[in-house]
Amino acid sequence: MQVLTIIGSPRKGHSYRVAQQIERRLTQNPDVRFEYVFLNQLNLQTCRGCSMYANPEGNNAVLSKTSGQIWCIRCNRRMV
Repeated sequence: MQVLTIIGSPRKGHSYRVAQQIERRLTQNPDVRFEYVFLNQLNLQTCRGCSMYANPEGNNAVLSKTSGQIWCIRCNRRMV
């Protein structure tokens, strides 16, 4: 099983520490792999396909991480 943890905070504070605790417990099973994505380290821009990040409601597009790249699930375009 693969676990992708997306950290949206610009600091490695409480959310990061909780994620690390969960990682320690889950990775006791050798079949579990953990990966972190820190949004503040990515150059996320408005999706050029659906402009989801630019909508007035402020709703975010759902992102998918495959092969080390971030994709907008709504229109299937690469974000990073």
